[in-house]
Amino acid sequence: MRKPIRSEVGNAWAQRVSEPTGWPDQSAWFAQYDLTVRADYDGADRIASAAAEFDWTWTAGDIQRFCDVLGWRIAKADPSAVTLVTNISVEYPEAFAYFDSEHGTGLGDSDRP
Repeated sequence: MRKPIRSEVGNAWAQRVSEPTGWPDQSAWFAQYDLTVRADYDGADRIASAAAEFDWTWTAGDIQRFCDVLGWRIAKADPSAVTLVTNISVEYPEAFAYFDSEHGTGLGDSDRP
């Protein structure tokens, strides 16, 4: 059984390809990992449409309002970021919102296992 891909795998790969030997044949190394990508195109379309129509104020208050529009919820919050639980059909249905007084609000998807 192949191992699921993890962030540390990407970091290890970045270290290996930065070695002076260049791009060695890594087929055996990659074969041990499950690199299957699952995408929810309908979910991505819903997010893009909602974001395009959303009345952004670029404040932290946008996060809860955007979650309400999409049916998401805030799982964890701290002064500079929140973790969102989405209804996207992917392996890790999380998103993150970051905010501060200097840079406003930003949303990102999860790249963590």
